[in-house]
Amino acid sequence: MFDNINVFYDDAEFHITEFTARKVIRLLKKRIAEGEKSAQNYAFLADAYMTDKKMHKALKNALRAKATDPDYYYADVLLVMIYQNDGRFAKAEKYLIELFEKAPEDYELAYFCAVVLYGQLFRERACKNYAKKLINLNRTTPAYLLFKAYAYLALGEFFNALKSVLKAMLQDGKNLCISPQIFLLSSALSALLIEKLNMDICIFSKLSMFFGRLTHSISKDEYYYILSENYYEDTENCLAKIEKAISINPKPAYLIRKASIISMLGQTEEAVEIYKNILKKDASYVECYGYLCGAYQITNDYKSALEYANLALLNNNMDESAYYHKISILRKMKRPSDALKVLEKLEKIYPESQMLYYIFAQTYADMEDYNKALLCINKQLIKEKDAPNYRDKMVFLFRLERYEEGLECGKKALEYEEQGLIYYWIACCEAYLDRFEEALDSINKAILLGEYDMWTFAQKYKILQELGREKEAHFAYQKAVELGYDE
Repeated sequence: MFDNINVFYDDAEFHITEFTARKVIRLLKKRIAEGEKSAQNYAFLADAYMTDKKMHKALKNALRAKATDPDYYYADVLLVMIYQNDGRFAKAEKYLIELFEKAPEDYELAYFCAVVLYGQLFRERACKNYAKKLINLNRTTPAYLLFKAYAYLALGEFFNALKSVLKAMLQDGKNLCISPQIFLLSSALSALLIEKLNMDICIFSKLSMFFGRLTHSISKDEYYYILSENYYEDTENCLAKIEKAISINPKPAYLIRKASIISMLGQTEEAVEIYKNILKKDASYVECYGYLCGAYQITNDYKSALEYANLALLNNNMDESAYYHKISILRKMKRPSDALKVLEKLEKIYPESQMLYYIFAQTYADMEDYNKALLCINKQLIKEKDAPNYRDKMVFLFRLERYEEGLECGKKALEYEEQGLIYYWIACCEAYLDRFEEALDSINKAILLGEYDMWTFAQKYKILQELGREKEAHFAYQKAVELGYDE
């Protein structure tokens, strides 16, 4: 079985690049019309259509290849790439799983597909894991060197990425797909410049996109789509960019990006309508169930949010984020025992999930089972030692009346980060140990760091009372009442 992404047929009859794609399409359509309806012919016709940016035709022929021979795993490669490009990530992951089940363990394209897909899904742990596996194959073909360059970019090793692209070009530059290799070269160069000159990471994206447009490796609508991805920091500007992309090509992936942006701008109802319209037109965009779940959580409509979390899991029971959505909703609905059942399912599927034991701890705390909460936060601390985990351990120890141990955890949390909430709980531990002067100092630090709610001032009032400073205690009490405190 011949499975090179750039070459088809054993005698390398054609290399599929943007310069040969249409010639390949004409040849393969002719052969298929003459009766050569093989999985290989359909697959490489799909490949050529992808290179020519005709994604609908690419999908049609990739599905034909898979129907002709379900074990022809290059068809799965193409389906992963096509669905990922189209924003249908659940379908892309489905075919990626099938690909790993049937392809050899050292099949470089499977690892490459995983790096691209999980990078786009922001599953950093999975993306880096497959990037390392791809690099460790350590082959020397020009196509593999390009995949290796992409893996190095995913790992942030920009100099190695640049070396891999240059090696590929020196070996067989004329036969590689020209635009992707130049785009990878520009990306590696841009990233290296930013790393050496300490430039803003946004400039990396802009430089890469500029070279991408210059070499025609990305279309104009893709150019604006990629420029709109930094919407957490530059929301209004990114909205303008995604509107330009939609005006050129109103594909669902772009509409989903727009919905995410306008939701951040407070236009949640409009975002909900966009997601629902996408599903109405094409039910295969099951990612929209997760987005709808998130949108309904913003509006505190937990009943609808839970309905869409269940739909997301029904359509993809491997969707890690959907499990976390459902757990969060159930906790907000005061159903911690149900949330615990979902967590137990998640643990079986993703035992290494980064936030797993942190959420276990919070859920047990909701149930006021602080011994189990403490056990879980200790497991989380094995994975990740940081301020929030030590802070929460302090809270659980406080609830268990282990105040000295709680103080030690509070001090440990402050080594990682100074937070008002950490000082608040330190003050609580100190107050229960009758160290009121120290407690007053800690509660004042909490207020200075922005912990400015009724509980903080109520705690300050109690500490001042214990110190006999009635006038100051009165002012603290009044402030707590202003903020909603009702003894």
